[in-house]
Amino acid sequence: MSNNNRILTTILALVLIIPAVTGQAQFATQIAASGGDSLFLKSDGSLWAMGYNSEGEFGTGGFYGPLFPGQIATNNLIAAMVVGSRGYVLMINTNGSLWGMGENGAGELGLGASQFLRAPTLVVPFGVTALAAGYDHSLFLKGDGSLWAMGNNSAGQLGDGTYSSQVLPEMIQSNSVVAVSAGPAKALAAGHSLFLKNDGSLWGMGANANGELGDGTYNATNRPELLVTNNVAAICAGASNSFFIKVDGSLWGMGDNSSGQLGDGTTNRTNRPEMILPGGVTAVAAGDYFTLFAKADGSLWGMGNNTFGQLGDGTTNQSHHPKMLVPAGVRVIAAGDSHTLFIKSDHSLWGMGHSSYGELGDGALNVYTNQPELILAGTPAPTLGIGTYGNQPAVYYPAQANGSYVLQMCTNLATGNWITITNATPIIGFTVSNAPGNAFFRLQ
Repeated sequence: MSNNNRILTTILALVLIIPAVTGQAQFATQIAASGGDSLFLKSDGSLWAMGYNSEGEFGTGGFYGPLFPGQIATNNLIAAMVVGSRGYVLMINTNGSLWGMGENGAGELGLGASQFLRAPTLVVPFGVTALAAGYDHSLFLKGDGSLWAMGNNSAGQLGDGTYSSQVLPEMIQSNSVVAVSAGPAKALAAGHSLFLKNDGSLWGMGANANGELGDGTYNATNRPELLVTNNVAAICAGASNSFFIKVDGSLWGMGDNSSGQLGDGTTNRTNRPEMILPGGVTAVAAGDYFTLFAKADGSLWGMGNNTFGQLGDGTTNQSHHPKMLVPAGVRVIAAGDSHTLFIKSDHSLWGMGHSSYGELGDGALNVYTNQPELILAGTPAPTLGIGTYGNQPAVYYPAQANGSYVLQMCTNLATGNWITITNATPIIGFTVSNAPGNAFFRLQ
């Protein structure tokens, strides 16, 4: 397999997309955490939130957020992706349209410099595939690989060669971009941006006061700068640091380390990428002075600030080395200012840390938990069934008895070769038998 194919395969492996199953309870598929807000998508495309809502970012028309998970009124939109930052929310509809709500003082919603848009408002009508939200600047990708940006540009974080804020989307790169991340900088610090190209190269622009661009300097730049030449598979911009995962699963970081959030055993910042772990990492998320990462075995790890129990290890002790937080089953992670969210393999949603505004969704205000707490139940473990597909005996996981399914993949157990099936026609009711299965079918 070529390097480019490996890179794209790794990127796709980090994205969790679970289609809705008609007639079943809906579960969490994607999460976003910021400041005092928590957001998640359910498998039916509905958008849910809990927490602050200080700028009307939940799109409910008011400024008070729910203390328990509440559905956001999205004008019948079916969300495919959501991101949130200080006081605003952006989401992609399944048709590729981009919508925003909340704070817009710096133009971060791309709708002109107005404030408090308290209902979902169309930003881009089609073609959007990915999003990133910084403190008050935003990035998005289109299907042609072009990179677009809007909002605050005081440190050059939009990468357009100026330091002038932009209240409407402007194109920064015309093609080849496959991933974006925007640093959620604090009010007294400027932000930075990262993007990944399809050749595995990592690029960055904006603030660099702590070496977060990893270019060997502490100088900001208002033009995209090549930071790593190849083999990068995933990226994450923190408040004053940056992280990336290479195709070999190694985790790297640079920038601020004042709470040990780089996990190197020190509190020394670095302006060059340093390896944190040599392999096995599948996802990384950066909070306020703490870092989370998930490994291929489903374990969740963390390091850095733990004042409010955001590491979920049962203590409030800072850690300067990676520490295992959850031993298995973690699939998706998100880090806010002082709280953590994750989804497990059974699709259950969990949280820990500070719930200053109800962001853990447990009804409490201004409290914290230093252990993982269940927010939303998942789905029961599937039961293996024996049946037939056509004339071939099959082992399958039934979604519901005698239901309709779309066949996604199958494998011949003798060879172990997976084959993607192009089949949009539902399979109606398997015939159950005791025949030995020689194929595995993955059903939607």
